[in-house]
Amino acid sequence: MFSRIYFIDLQFLQRNGFSKLYQVRHKENGRFYTMEVAPRDGNSKAPVSPYVQLTKPLFSAFWVSLRFTFQTRSKFYYILDFVGKDTLSERVKSFGGSVPESTATFYAAEIALALEEFHSACLAYKDLALDMVHLDSEGHVVLWRNFCGKFYWSKHECVCSLGGFCHGDPCNNKHNRSSEFDFKQDWRALGKVIKVLLMGDDPTRASKERYVAMKMPFNRYNRYSNLIVL
Repeated sequence: MFSRIYFIDLQFLQRNGFSKLYQVRHKENGRFYTMEVAPRDGNSKAPVSPYVQLTKPLFSAFWVSLRFTFQTRSKFYYILDFVGKDTLSERVKSFGGSVPESTATFYAAEIALALEEFHSACLAYKDLALDMVHLDSEGHVVLWRNFCGKFYWSKHECVCSLGGFCHGDPCNNKHNRSSEFDFKQDWRALGKVIKVLLMGDDPTRASKERYVAMKMPFNRYNRYSNLIVL
């Protein structure tokens, strides 16, 4: 497949640091994807391959994966799963600022499963927030992953594992170097998400309402234990 002629730009989504995100459609399979476009180092002397390469994603229902990649002399293109615009943040707003406890339990459980899958692959997410949690067409959780400038991509699924794709510089992704401290940060972030789900982000309600948070002992045998009432 030859580069961008196989993808139709539908709309600009957002700027993400030094990269830009677009919604695109694949001309052959008709599927929607998110295309992340990043500038290429003008001093790079690496060869340019104009062909679309299939990646080797770690398939999971709970996070976004990289599906294709290609490059030009001026830009890198990363074709990621498209999960729509419905985020957990928007869902909370639709409920008036907080969600029922049963709904919060469902979302918290799926996020916990997603984090467990990350950690099992020796990866830490470290970006957990309501805006980063998307909901698919069936209402299930999908964690968004930008490709550029992020360390939560394993070497197996990174472009540095593709023989025909070369940045011209060493890969700066810290493959499989996440520590137990990084994992603890993920669980703490989950506790904050649960708090917002149940009581919103209004600090004046803290003394008036009960909320549930995850108690994390953070040992290798038991990642998280029972819910406790604060």
